[in-house]
Amino acid sequence: MSAVKRVTRTAALLNAQPIPQQQHSDGAPSRAVISFRAKKLRTVVPHPRKDEQNCAVSKNSSSDTASKDPSLCSSKHEDTSSVTKRRKRVNSSQMQCSSGDGKPVGTEMSCSLLVSSVLSLLDPQLLAAATQHIRMVDERLRGIIDMHEGPKFEKCESAFASLVRSIVSQQLASKAASAIHGRLVTLCGGDTDVTPSTILKLSAAELRVIGISERKANYLHDLASKFTADSLSDSTILVMDDSSLMTSLTAVKGIGVWSVHMFMIFSLHRPDILPVGDLGVRKGFQKLYGLKSLPDAEKMEELSSKWKPYRSLGSWYMWRVLSKTLPFATIDSN
Repeated sequence: MSAVKRVTRTAALLNAQPIPQQQHSDGAPSRAVISFRAKKLRTVVPHPRKDEQNCAVSKNSSSDTASKDPSLCSSKHEDTSSVTKRRKRVNSSQMQCSSGDGKPVGTEMSCSLLVSSVLSLLDPQLLAAATQHIRMVDERLRGIIDMHEGPKFEKCESAFASLVRSIVSQQLASKAASAIHGRLVTLCGGDTDVTPSTILKLSAAELRVIGISERKANYLHDLASKFTADSLSDSTILVMDDSSLMTSLTAVKGIGVWSVHMFMIFSLHRPDILPVGDLGVRKGFQKLYGLKSLPDAEKMEELSSKWKPYRSLGSWYMWRVLSKTLPFATIDSN
């Protein structure tokens, strides 16, 4: 039975009068919905034109309100099963925002923001669900999880400032990177002043005085230029899908795939990132699964497929594997 017939029948049963659809000049129904009111009941049925692709996300899922929707926020009284329900709701929204060939249409920004605002490992309920999932699907990793306290991710206040720190820290020991970054923050005027405009005002000579090479100064200026030109911004980074974000950030001088993976895991807290180029993660895979040699990207994808959609958490535990004696004997495998 069509949606219109169901509405009409329900309206008749409730003694309600349907509000007629508006018609286009060509006789096709408009994009306006059919609605009727009967006592306290109100039913709305989307009825797009046949020649239009229409995103079925509701008004409440717009980029201005999706993150404020109480149904999408964590609750102190929410259990892990509710995270699964929310994930299903997000997946449903993603499908509704796709055309028949699977490509997004209409309000891509709204749909992306909905996913970004829900799927973050900063959400303790999502983190708990991710941990439970990996424990259930990977017996070997379960032992490591039980031996180690879970991650405590920190909120990222500024995507730009985080990327600046990533560039400054490249190829440096942790202590040296921290010292040089601290000098840069001081030179800018404080943490909140590490902005694109401030970085662009600093010359390569000024940056060299605090320990930043000319090459890294060039990287920082390129990053700041892209932010001031609006090809990148803190807000757009939050709503980009993983693939688009990888493409946009690797277009910045000095930012490679590994840097983007680290940024997505530790700054944006994306739940399903597999840093195939990280040596520590590769060694973790080798040790945990008893591999004869370091795995390549294809092997890591294969072994971690059961972790989906929480490969970021599984990867985090790979670093822990290196510091632990495994609670079981490994058998060499190919």
